[in-house]
Amino acid sequence: MPPKFDALSQEEREHFSRVCLLHGWIQNDFIVTFEYLPPPSGEQSRGERNVIVEAKANGARAGYVNLDSAWIGQFEDDLMSGEFGDAPDPVNM
Repeated sequence: MPPKFDALSQEEREHFSRVCLLHGWIQNDFIVTFEYLPPPSGEQSRGERNVIVEAKANGARAGYVNLDSAWIGQFEDDLMSGEFGDAPDPVNM
């Protein structure tokens, strides 16, 4: 089973949560998992991460591949473009 949100760095978890709140969501509206991809041939370092974010409400998913927390900016772009649908109505939660 791939690592989940809690396995991300504290900085990434806090940044992700802030971005969610900024756009009317909360972190628990999403399932976040990731896996490390194999490094390029001959390299000893850890490869890039493939981070998958899924909205619990509608199953919308997006994947982000990179080495650092830049995926959160890409996730925010997707939130703003409606990739995950509309933020939940807090009255109906």
